[in-house]
Amino acid sequence: MNTTSTKAKGFTLLELLIVIAIIAILATIIVIIINPVEILKRARDVQRLSDLASTRTAIALYLTTVTDPSLDGQSAPDTNDRCKDSSGTWTANSRVYYSANEDTYTSIDNVFPRNIGDTTDVAVIVSNTPSQVDGEGWIPIDLGSSLSGSSPLSNFPLDPLNILADQDNITYADTVYRYACRQSPLSFEMNARLESIAYTETDNKLESDGGDNDKLYEIGTRLDIFGSSENF
Repeated sequence: MNTTSTKAKGFTLLELLIVIAIIAILATIIVIIINPVEILKRARDVQRLSDLASTRTAIALYLTTVTDPSLDGQSAPDTNDRCKDSSGTWTANSRVYYSANEDTYTSIDNVFPRNIGDTTDVAVIVSNTPSQVDGEGWIPIDLGSSLSGSSPLSNFPLDPLNILADQDNITYADTVYRYACRQSPLSFEMNARLESIAYTETDNKLESDGGDNDKLYEIGTRLDIFGSSENF
């Protein structure tokens, strides 16, 4: 009786190369569709929108609760003199506050941002304890002892990246939070740079936020404090 033996046949080198090529093409397509970089940018933008919304709510509560609120951390007789003046003009005393950590950017207190909106140099302020809500954080408002009960925020939020690319030349492209105020009517504005296509093109928050600067997302009780200049 004759028997027929069978021999197992494996993949040839050519077949393996074809399979690997197909897998590589599919992986590339998946990466393009999912776009992990854009997902990360969008996640950071979602955090920025949430951070500034909760901070605006906390400061608004402070303004309606405290008898003599100070938006610049100064007490009488100089209360709020670091804000824009009542005519909406930057003065030599005016300040722009950043969420950047002073321990990282040690020389920033002497830096003046360019093109802030007029000819007056405006000093930049950062804190070495930027998250604190006792007046020593990056926003100079005391949300602790000045309010009855507990603070509406446990910490002032920081930008997810919180980076100044060049502390000698601060621009709108820097990923930090910014804060400034106005003396009368007593008001404030915060802004942030958004990164994702989802929030700068598809659902353009920069143009729909009600502010006057289409390079930054603006929020607060008055959205013309910083002005329309790109760089600050």
